[in-house]
Amino acid sequence: MNNGTSGSMRGRWKRRMVDSISASIIAGGDFPGNDYPYVPPSSSDRRSPCPGMNTLANHGFLPRNGSDIPLDLVRSLLPIVFGFGADSTSFLLGRTLSRGLNLTLNEFGEEVFQFEDLNQHNIFEHDGSFVRVDHFFDPEKRFSEKLFSDLASTSSIPGHVTQADIAKHQDQRIIHSRTQNPEHSFFHYGPEGYVTWVGEATMLFLFGDDYNLTSIPISNLRSFLEFNKFPDGFKPLRPYLNLTTPHVQKALNFFSMNVLSAMTGDLPTTLPTNKVTSFQMPTVSPSKQTPDFSTKTPTAHVSPKKETKNNWKNPTAFAVTLTILIISTLSLVTFLFAYKKLCRSNVIH
Repeated sequence: MNNGTSGSMRGRWKRRMVDSISASIIAGGDFPGNDYPYVPPSSSDRRSPCPGMNTLANHGFLPRNGSDIPLDLVRSLLPIVFGFGADSTSFLLGRTLSRGLNLTLNEFGEEVFQFEDLNQHNIFEHDGSFVRVDHFFDPEKRFSEKLFSDLASTSSIPGHVTQADIAKHQDQRIIHSRTQNPEHSFFHYGPEGYVTWVGEATMLFLFGDDYNLTSIPISNLRSFLEFNKFPDGFKPLRPYLNLTTPHVQKALNFFSMNVLSAMTGDLPTTLPTNKVTSFQMPTVSPSKQTPDFSTKTPTAHVSPKKETKNNWKNPTAFAVTLTILIISTLSLVTFLFAYKKLCRSNVIH
């Protein structure tokens, strides 16, 4: 049997697989069901920094070893499993490819990629993650219970976190990276980081059960972010969420303003003491005595306000923001070229 015939048969198999998953969801059956059980990765399995991709692999929707991942299969699964609309799926894949994802052909003639390639620092993997410490502190990029606890502690609704809660934690993570990471390179991944941070904050809510993307159960976040596992009772969001869907636009706009403020705003002179991680070494000004922590008398801590309204009067902030806008425009042009190429090759329909 030649590759063309075997590739055609594999294509039909993938289509039946996708149609079966879609039919099960429409029928209201348990998801992901007995056909796609959760199996933690072995020591030889490869995983990416993306909890969504890892979850698909841990349940067997994608190759469990994290190797030779068919791009076309990912394109088909994102809408069915996570509720991505056609334009958001196209944007995500197009942007990933425009950043240099290495594609090769497998024995069936399919374009495939490796999870390992997504771990390239400052290309796909980045600092300022929700639950992973920066690459400088932990090159293995492991899940941090401390950071997850920080995220959960922002909760303003019992058992859930809202957009405002996520934004608060994200703000702290970006500022932490700017102030504590000596390898932080704003101009290297700043514009890309801007788009990535906004998109990631919005996509977190696809792991929940709120179609309006206003809140998500903390238990769902732990299941996805720590274990890369579909939580019990998970139901993919429907109808599909496009970039033009009103509440998607509202979420993107909200996180855009927050991320831009965190990236370009004036930095606090000190970080809140309850946010210092085990990877930070507190510094003491030589002109001041070392504080005495032996006393049990609580002292008031007032976190300095971060100025955001006057950023445009700050020449540095203005220059950085202008640079973001210019480079983001160039990135969009690059994406459009990649997108047109994908359309011609029928990778995106």
